[in-house]
Amino acid sequence: ADCGLQNAEVPYGEDLRVRFIIQLDSPLTRHLFSFAIRNESGIPVAAWRTPEGAEEAPLPIGRSQIDFSLGPLWLVPGKYTCSMGVREEGNAEHKVWLHDQAAFTMTGSAKPAGPVIMMLPYRGYTLKPCND
Repeated sequence: ADCGLQNAEVPYGEDLRVRFIIQLDSPLTRHLFSFAIRNESGIPVAAWRTPEGAEEAPLPIGRSQIDFSLGPLWLVPGKYTCSMGVREEGNAEHKVWLHDQAAFTMTGSAKPAGPVIMMLPYRGYTLKPCND
């Protein structure tokens, strides 16, 4: 599995674009994706996940590419790391967990009033089987 970012620099108030590549030996029908953003001190500042009970297409056997956008991000300018996971609904154990696999820099001069810990809205994702 691999988690990458389509934009390594994110202007204040813009979206972070994520690409997650996963390889499965068996289909995963009731899956949940989760994504966490941590600041340079290692403190979680934002999170995203698919909702439980959502009617999503199963993840097929083989390689798949999952793309989604998170935001808008209103984080203090600086460097951030990202972790991504997938688990089966009703099971706390992750099938895949990529800890601090990706990083981005928040740019701009605007600053929130204090520490920001936010749950980012779920706006769906796209799933594309990879045939390479």
